[in-house]
Amino acid sequence: MSDLLAEYRKPQPVPEKAAEEQLHRFLTQVKFRRSDKAAEFFAREHVDARAREELQQAALRGQKRLEELDAAWRRKGRDFSKLPATERVRLISAKLAPNEVFAVGLV
Repeated sequence: MSDLLAEYRKPQPVPEKAAEEQLHRFLTQVKFRRSDKAAEFFAREHVDARAREELQQAALRGQKRLEELDAAWRRKGRDFSKLPATERVRLISAKLAPNEVFAVGLV
């Protein structure tokens, strides 16, 4: 009982310090792969919940830029899809951000 009372009376850290300590413990657990909590942070459900919106937005931006690229080639009287694969890849890489290329590829 006296141990509980002593713990209760012990000064509590300020919220910022407590958060910093918790983050440090978390990063240590991740670094040494010692915690189920650390593993849960990287679980598919967590990543899916966090990344879904950004992935969808990147895919939409990428698709829009691809359509613009195709339309520009059509205005020139050329068919983008008939270009050699290496040339298409070069043009797409120049027009889209890397995350947009990745997102469009996933879609």
